[in-house]
Amino acid sequence: MSKQTPFINGVAISIPFLVFLSLLSGIIGGICLLFNGCWPLVLGGIVFIYLTYRVYPLLNFLMFPALYFAEKGNQVLFMLFTILNILWTFVVLVFLVITVFNVAINFSEDSSLNILPFFLLGFSVATVPFQIMYSTEYSNGVGTLFYLLWIHISYITLVLGYYLNLLWLAIPAIALFALVVVIYLLANAFKSPAW
Repeated sequence: MSKQTPFINGVAISIPFLVFLSLLSGIIGGICLLFNGCWPLVLGGIVFIYLTYRVYPLLNFLMFPALYFAEKGNQVLFMLFTILNILWTFVVLVFLVITVFNVAINFSEDSSLNILPFFLLGFSVATVPFQIMYSTEYSNGVGTLFYLLWIHISYITLVLGYYLNLLWLAIPAIALFALVVVIYLLANAFKSPAW
């Protein structure tokens, strides 16, 4: 583990547990859905994981100008593109998490099966691409760490909101958590050597 604050190290320690939870949920949900004839959904989930892992880095295009301006010493444009990149990343992640959650609900409504295996598979589909990205990063970046944590907590919050009939409260809760993470990431970005 790199030299980071105790808070970041504490968050990083939780990642192996979250990876285990995500993989286990995908295996259990996937096997249950396979045995009930929902193999197109399981196959689609695997394809979605692969495509997300390959396409998501391309959506991070705003980081390139930020890095360029950091290298050139232009702090104002570095700050602007860093802020835009973090906000854009959260727009993409919110879209991804809510889309996977809605697909799970829609497929469960179209079948006579319990919704739990759909949610389990969806949890894995939403989180595994980012777990792979985090594990392959050279420096295990703080940004990806917090995005990964946010995705896990957001999906679990949506599922709990669904079961407790509190979706009206779950969505503002994940938005508030996203705001806290954005503020932390921005504060962390401006402590970097480039700033």
